[in-house]
Amino acid sequence: MGFPSETSPSFVFRHPSRVTIRDVAKRAGVTLTTVSSALSGRGRVSDEKRENIRKIANELGYQPKLAAQMMRGRSTGHIGLILPGFDVSQISMDGHAGPILQDFILACEKRDITYHIEYWDASKKDRFEPPKQIANGLTDAVVVGGYVSPEFHEYMKARQITWVSIDEPATYCVLSATDEGIYQATQHLAALGHRKIAYVGDVPEFTTQKLGLEGFHRAQTEFGIKHPDRNWIKLFAATDYRQVREDSLVWAGALLTARVRPTAIVCHGMVMARSIIHQALLLGIKIPDELSIIALGVAGEAERAPPPISSIEVNFADMMEQAMNMLLQSLNGTVLPPKTYRIPPKIVMRKTVAPVSVK
Repeated sequence: MGFPSETSPSFVFRHPSRVTIRDVAKRAGVTLTTVSSALSGRGRVSDEKRENIRKIANELGYQPKLAAQMMRGRSTGHIGLILPGFDVSQISMDGHAGPILQDFILACEKRDITYHIEYWDASKKDRFEPPKQIANGLTDAVVVGGYVSPEFHEYMKARQITWVSIDEPATYCVLSATDEGIYQATQHLAALGHRKIAYVGDVPEFTTQKLGLEGFHRAQTEFGIKHPDRNWIKLFAATDYRQVREDSLVWAGALLTARVRPTAIVCHGMVMARSIIHQALLLGIKIPDELSIIALGVAGEAERAPPPISSIEVNFADMMEQAMNMLLQSLNGTVLPPKTYRIPPKIVMRKTVAPVSVK
């Protein structure tokens, strides 16, 4: 197989040079819903008020955006992103939330859609409280980038709010085929002669973690990968990257000084991979001549520091495009059946994978 070598939890972004529906509403002294109803010709708005609002819109040079026109009279024409349970201070270090945030912004900018972003941590609440952008009617539909509770599903269904999930199952969702990515990476290592292959990831709480472990177990069975003890598959419970880094260093130190050690390690995360490489180098183990490393992550993380890490790269850009297409189709009135898309990651070989060393 060949491969190519937190004071405010909600934010709104829009092009400052353009007149928006908010500007029209402010000048007219009415709500966004009233402006939307007046300009669309629907809703209970008097002829006098409707004419006044249209006149103000013309004076200000307001032009409804294409996406808003597609949404057929919805109240705002805005779309939201909800990132559940993420620490804002760690967003740049997060290989999941960071790319989702980036690709959501790019997808909205490309379509000229006004968007809201909200970091929503429901775990700290005594009772269910919906995201502010939904509860306050700021958005017509949302992309959700992570796990949400059954209460969230029920809340959205009861109110018939359109939403698409990224990387977690839902009525409409786009998942990364992480199991296939991990399987293919392990298959590639096996093709290079590796059979002593360890795996490190997270306790399988979320879908991507479950799929990663499933993909490795499948490869184990098919390629005859056997482990001398249970420590060759390590699953961390920590979520803070600093703790993951320290846990990885400790685990790698024990694993790589054992009488029988792996010739390759598959990592479900770049922080783990960097820590293992660091520990290996401290022990005088050469990368990739004596130990191959391949990790799930994005290109920016893989290439941030030497050595550039061979990676299983989640295609967040395609995932977000698919999510946005479903969202806009639904808002445009298209009745969509429940749908799950699986987007395969790609394997990129850099400087941390080599054939098994024969001594």
